[in-house]
Amino acid sequence: MTRSDLDTGIVLRDYQREFVAAEHTIRHHGNRLLADSQAPWRDDPVTNGQRRYLHRLGLPIPATRGEAADAITEAVMAETLRRVETAMLERITDERECMEV
Repeated sequence: MTRSDLDTGIVLRDYQREFVAAEHTIRHHGNRLLADSQAPWRDDPVTNGQRRYLHRLGLPIPATRGEAADAITEAVMAETLRRVETAMLERITDERECMEV
């Protein structure tokens, strides 16, 4: 195992720890009504705001608010994870370049 491999593992563990902390915060301090998969609002029709946002994301419009909320959450999280991955790879690349100098 090289020093670079070790550094990469440390960076990955740092991000993993941050995700675990964020999930803990959401589960323990987030709005329980929004997280409740059985909440009555989930069966209501899609709102105009959800419809516009889904259209902007290029996603199909589902029948219910709950399905729309799930689709929006999934899309936002996918974009967030993509940005984190990009930032992490840039950081690893920068650290490797600094070590080569």
